[in-house]
Amino acid sequence: MASDDERIEPYADGEVAPVSEPVATATGYAARRRRRKLIILGILLLLLALLAYTVYYFDANRRLPLPQLVPASSGVTAPQYLYSITGVAPNALSAPIGVAVGRNGRVYVVDTRASVIKVFNTTGTFLYRFNAIADGKNTRLNSPAHIALDANDNVFVTDRRLMRLYMFDQNGKYLRSIVPDSDSNFVWSPLGITVDVNGDIYVTDVPSTTTHRILVLDKTGKIKTTFGKGGEVTDAKTGQGDFAFPNGLFVSSGTGDARDLYIADSNNRRIQVFSPSGTFKRLIISEGTPRGIVVDSRKQLYIVDVLSHQVDIFSTDGKHLTTFGSSGVGPGQFQYPEDIALDARGRIYISDRANDQVQVWGFPEAEIPGVTKVTPKQLPWCLAPLPLLLLPFLFRRRRFVVTPDFVEGMVVAERVPSMVSRRWRWIIPEEAHTPFVGRVVDGVDLGALIEPEPYSRSDATDLAAKLGIPLEKAGLLAMAKRYKTLCTEDPEVSRLAVLLGIDVYDRTTFLKRFVEGRRS
Repeated sequence: MASDDERIEPYADGEVAPVSEPVATATGYAARRRRRKLIILGILLLLLALLAYTVYYFDANRRLPLPQLVPASSGVTAPQYLYSITGVAPNALSAPIGVAVGRNGRVYVVDTRASVIKVFNTTGTFLYRFNAIADGKNTRLNSPAHIALDANDNVFVTDRRLMRLYMFDQNGKYLRSIVPDSDSNFVWSPLGITVDVNGDIYVTDVPSTTTHRILVLDKTGKIKTTFGKGGEVTDAKTGQGDFAFPNGLFVSSGTGDARDLYIADSNNRRIQVFSPSGTFKRLIISEGTPRGIVVDSRKQLYIVDVLSHQVDIFSTDGKHLTTFGSSGVGPGQFQYPEDIALDARGRIYISDRANDQVQVWGFPEAEIPGVTKVTPKQLPWCLAPLPLLLLPFLFRRRRFVVTPDFVEGMVVAERVPSMVSRRWRWIIPEEAHTPFVGRVVDGVDLGALIEPEPYSRSDATDLAAKLGIPLEKAGLLAMAKRYKTLCTEDPEVSRLAVLLGIDVYDRTTFLKRFVEGRRS
């Protein structure tokens, strides 16, 4: 918490913050661009040196030169990065979330940007894709999120926008849709999913801001039990059965209620453990923002932390063992990892959403498939693609954090089509995204155009203390501070954003700066 001396005081009454053109100062904007170019140049030179060293090290040691984290307290060796599954255009992955690995050796990945399931073998070779369904007027998946396989490798996919669970065979042939109790009027929004050996289906359900629960269905879709309620806790050790955006699930082996059902309680920063019938057992405090979870044969619990861009390993009784991964775009680095799965050999598959790939990790005994020994004569050819590293910087999309009032202003002004550009990404806190799902204005699907993202709770808490504002508003500002830009019609939010050095645009200045200015 910040002291009184650290609090940022807003403008005095009567003073007006310069929000109309916050980036119009050419000197500041140009200085930032110069610094950015120097940073990019430095990174490219460092990458060149690292690439040369990596080729040399791999040629000598047959593995990548990545450190293995071994906490002295646990003695557990962290896995090492092996390779990534990315696919090749037109089957390249884009914003993957759900991932599952079958007994048949196939890796099933939910490509959320294309709304399709893409299937690879474990070495990363693309096999096929599918999204065709026969569910009334719905002929294909619309907003798939997570995926699970049953004992026969049948595929189950949650689709939040269609409010359905869809079942396919292992080759992608559509089998049926599943709605709880076969009630077409049942209100739900299925998210995470797992299926046990008996065919029972466990689903995290977030249909509204207040209803966050767990549904247990039998193989026909009949509800066996439902438990949990919406509730965001301030102390992760309290409020058993309260959930805030529950996500991934995993059910242990065994029989009956002796089994453990692990549930990632994302915004409450913990894992809740219940019996399959809904009896609370214990809490595992993760402190981060858990999404995908899985338990391996050694009874180690893997927790994907989406905002810390890493994976934590705990014992099933809650002891932290080790962590692997970090934030970035290089080998073994994540940008918003989401889900996790294991194959029969114990290799670890992690969907790396913003890096458009599934990373594969393994312990030292694991092998790296499809590698070729590099000779000194081949080294120049290895370095030749280095200039391609510039392409992500040249075509990087500008990100705008947006508030609902700004969007409504664009709707009223009939300027929503002006928001559509391949060079822009519109981002909104995930709590504010729901009203735009399924809403189409002037041919533009607002729910698809505007992407929901969680904000960093620690950053939001710090800003709330410094500015003396509610946590929700602080979360918006924390997100805008990360992306450097905010579009809003709220004068108070604009004023606070300027204090934090954020570029702020209302509807008029945005259109003038980015739309009319681009045409002239």
